[in-house]
Amino acid sequence: MQSISAAAKSASHAERRSGRSPINDRPGVYTLFWIFVVASVLGYILEMLFWYFHNGYFESRKGLVYGPFSQVYGFGAVLLTLLLYRLRDKNPLVIFGVSAFAGAAFEYLCSLLQELALGTVSWQYSHAKYNIGGRTTLKYAFFWGVLGLVFIRLCYPLLCGAIERFPRKYGNWAAGALAVFLCFDILLSVAAIKRGTDRSEGLPPQTSFGQFLDRRFDDARMREIYPNMKVVPNK
Repeated sequence: MQSISAAAKSASHAERRSGRSPINDRPGVYTLFWIFVVASVLGYILEMLFWYFHNGYFESRKGLVYGPFSQVYGFGAVLLTLLLYRLRDKNPLVIFGVSAFAGAAFEYLCSLLQELALGTVSWQYSHAKYNIGGRTTLKYAFFWGVLGLVFIRLCYPLLCGAIERFPRKYGNWAAGALAVFLCFDILLSVAAIKRGTDRSEGLPPQTSFGQFLDRRFDDARMREIYPNMKVVPNK
């Protein structure tokens, strides 16, 4: 028994040194990064399918100019992970309540920051029943609650298991390359959106990079990538 206990402790220490966190421990950066990536891709796919079944045709639902990523879902999954990993075995109502509140607050904050930083919004619920400042609703808070419960009880253990089984050497290489690409993609997306806002206000490009953005991401291209995005008029 002592040898088994010692072996278990040794394995636990090795796991922590490798940066791999057990399900009930705080997830490391490596794990959180892959959760972000997987959730970003799955969120994009689910949004596309939901739109298709609701409207009968496909429409871009991605959040970045390159790649099948919806980063809001990625950041949302990371937030839920950090909030819920210690609550995984708690009462489902507790998990639901925390997820509903955190998800609604996150959605509200994302909309507010997008408007303040870029002058645009990607969703607007002013005419929806029980809306909160037009940026989220009680209905979506309920969905966040269900999503958080399903995520931490079912998806999170599966994700952790898959991440643990993937060879760490190749995982590090892939994570490094993908992190560089995503940083580039996010910065370029922000620049293209901001330039689109300026262009809608009649402001000419001030730099060669601005001219590049006008050529590569003109109004037609931006509508194709972000069909739901609207410029908020200056007040």
